[in-house]
Amino acid sequence: MLRVSAYCRVSTDHEDQANSLENQKLYFENYINANSDWEFAGLFADEGISGTSMKKRKKFNEMVGKAYNREIDLIVTKEVSRFARNTVDTLEVTRKLKALGIGVIFISDNIDTRDNDGEFRLTIMASVAQEESRKTSERVKWGMRRGMEKGYVYGPGIFGYHLNKGVLAINEDEAPTVQRIYSDFLAGMGITSIVKKLKQENVPCGENRKAWSVNNIRSILVDEKYAGDLLQRKMYIESHLTHKAVKNEDPDDMVYINDHHPAIIDRNTWELAQLELQRRAALIGEKSKHSNKYWASGLVECGECGSKAISRNKYNKDGTMIRFWYCRELYTYGKSSGCKSDLVNDTALLACVRFALKKLEFDSGGILNELQTEIQRAHNSNAPENTKQYEERIKKALAKKERIIDMYAEGDISKVEMNQMKAKYDDEIKALKSTIEKVRIEAKKNEAAKENLSKAITRIRDILKQEDPTPEVYRSIIEKVVLFKNHDLDIYFKYVNSPIRLHFETSGRKETYHVECELRPNTESVAI
Repeated sequence: MLRVSAYCRVSTDHEDQANSLENQKLYFENYINANSDWEFAGLFADEGISGTSMKKRKKFNEMVGKAYNREIDLIVTKEVSRFARNTVDTLEVTRKLKALGIGVIFISDNIDTRDNDGEFRLTIMASVAQEESRKTSERVKWGMRRGMEKGYVYGPGIFGYHLNKGVLAINEDEAPTVQRIYSDFLAGMGITSIVKKLKQENVPCGENRKAWSVNNIRSILVDEKYAGDLLQRKMYIESHLTHKAVKNEDPDDMVYINDHHPAIIDRNTWELAQLELQRRAALIGEKSKHSNKYWASGLVECGECGSKAISRNKYNKDGTMIRFWYCRELYTYGKSSGCKSDLVNDTALLACVRFALKKLEFDSGGILNELQTEIQRAHNSNAPENTKQYEERIKKALAKKERIIDMYAEGDISKVEMNQMKAKYDDEIKALKSTIEKVRIEAKKNEAAKENLSKAITRIRDILKQEDPTPEVYRSIIEKVVLFKNHDLDIYFKYVNSPIRLHFETSGRKETYHVECELRPNTESVAI
C-alpha cells in the first residue's frame, strides 16, 4: 500500500465553496480511496497563501519534510498552479522527491513525475502557471495604481486614524497622543525620552503595535498623513516570485495627493518637525547622538580640542550626587591628551544658561525682517521666484504634443516618428514638473524656518518670565555650549548668530554652593 498525501491551497473567501477545505478533503479522499493500492495519508492545505513562494507555506513544507523522512510515498494535487507558480521551486522539489522514489501526480494536468516525460511536461505547465501569475500580478498592480490615484488608501491602519474601505477618519482617542508626540519633540525632547514617557504613563499604542518604540515614534513624526496628505507606493514588490518589498527611490512612481483627508497636525507644525529631524540627523552624522538622558546631552563640546563632552556622576559620602561635564579626550586620556579644558558642574552650567538668557536683548521685528531678507536672498540665488515660467513651458510642450498627434493623423509623420517626438516632450514636461515641485518645497521650508524662529523668540520670552524653568526647557532653545579653560564658556542659542561669552566662578559646598557669572571682557549683551 502506498501512503498517499494530498496538497491544496484553499481560498479565504467563504463564498468560494468549490475550493473550501471540506470539499477539497472529500475530493482527495474519494480520489485516493478509489485506488486499492493506496491509503490516504492526510491532506495538507495552506489557506490564502500565494503559490509563487514556498517560504510562508507551512503545510506545504511540512508535507515535503514528511516525504523526505519517508513518511509519504506519493503526493497528489489538482494542478500545477495549485502546487506552485514558481517554475524553479516546482522542479527543484519534484526532482528531490523523485530521487527518493516519491512521485507527484497533477490530476487535472494529467502529469505524473514518475513517468519518463513527466518532468518535460511539468516544466511546460509550470512555466505557463508562472506566466499567468505574472500577468495576474500586473493586473492587480494596475488596479491598485488606479485606486491610489483616486485616493483609495491601501495598507494597514495608521495610529491616530480609522481606516475603513480605503478611507481615513480621525481616531478621536488616539489623535491627542499624536499631537502630544509632535509637541514634545518640537519642545526639544528626544525620541527615546518620548518613548519612555509614554510607557511610564501607560499610554495605549494602538492595535498594530505591541509597545512604543523609537521606530514607531519616528514613523509618526515623518508620516505626511498626519498633515492631511497621502503618499503611496513608498515601497513596492520587486518581483511576483519573491514578494520582497523594496524602497521606491523614484518619486515619479509614487502617488501624492495634497489635502486628502482631515489633518491631525497643522501643516506648519509638521514642516517644523521635518526641519528638526534634519537638524538632529546632522548631529548624528557628526557622531553626536541626540539623547535626553540628561538635559545637556549632545549639546556640550570642548573649545580647546573640539571633541564632544561627556557627563559623569560623582557621589559624596552622604550619598548625594553631583554631575560634571568633561571633555571626552581629557577624561579618557588625561593630561597626555594635551587638552586644557575645564570640567563644569551641572549646577554651574544651568546657572550660566540662566545668566546668558537674561543678557539677550530682543528686537523681534528686526529679527524677522533680517531673516526675511536672508530667505529672499537664498530664494533668489538657489531657486526661481515663482513657477510661472515653467508652467508656461509645460503648456507649450503640451501644445506641441497635440500638433504631433495631428500630424500623425494627417499622415505627415510615421507612428515611430510620432512616438519619438512625444517621448521627447514627455521627458521635458517631467523635468519641468520636478523643478516646480522643488521650488514649492523650498518655499515651504523658508516659510517654516520663519515660523520656527518666531516661535523660538516667543519661547525665550516665556522662559524669562518663569521663576524656575526646568533644565529640559533650556534644552529646547540651546544650540550648543562650548567649554574652555579657566572657567570660560560660550553659549549659543538657536537662531542667534553670536554666542554669549561668559566667565564663571564657584564657591561654597552643598547648601552654600554659589555660582557667580559675568560677561567676558570686551563682550556686550547680544541683540538677536
